Amino acid sequence: MAYRQTPETRRRLAERRMMILKATRELIAEVGFRGVRSRLVAEKAGISEGTIYRYFPTMTALYAEVFRTAALRELAASVEAADRPGPHGERLAAAVQVHVERALRRPRLAHALLAEPVSPEIEAVRLDCRHRFHLLFSEILQDGIAAGEFIPFDTELAAACITGALDEAIIWPFAKVADDARDKPVLVDFMVGFCMAGLDRFRTAGAGGLRRPA
Repeated sequence: MAYRQTPETRRRLAERRMMILKATRELIAEVGFRGVRSRLVAEKAGISEGTIYRYFPTMTALYAEVFRTAALRELAASVEAADRPGPHGERLAAAVQVHVERALRRPRLAHALLAEPVSPEIEAVRLDCRHRFHLLFSEILQDGIAAGEFIPFDTELAAACITGALDEAIIWPFAKVADDARDKPVLVDFMVGFCMAGLDRFRTAGAGGLRRPA
């Protein structure tokens, strides 16, 4: 008779897998991808080093999964912020605001995810996640045009400019910000205002100005 995992066994396996992912993510936030070793992950997760490879065939596969889960979590937070009633300009501002706020919570981790040299496998995940943010911004702008809030313009290019501005801020200036820095609200306000200012010339007469998201 073939062995069948019980619900309790599956739960324990899932919990251990999440422990490995969490330990790896925390190490990346502390020392970056280049400083992470399987031995350090095992120590932080409280498991043997060999256990890691029961769940992930290689460290690259583990890094890619950490990257994917972290990036998709950030994307989901921005999507949730944008999924709100009100003008599309404010929905876009809300998505940008949440993205920046979350990056500033752990700027070292955000820098590692966006800028640190990685393997081609992880770079492919990075590009896919970046493209998803671009699509989110572009779709909000397209909806804003359809709703009459903006005159027609190149939403693909505009979304690329917003994505690029956010990524560059996270890669360099934000990477120097300490986790406990007190000026984070100022940085958030600046980035939201900067990204949205580029859209002012395309607003229709009845669209009005931008109000900071609640």
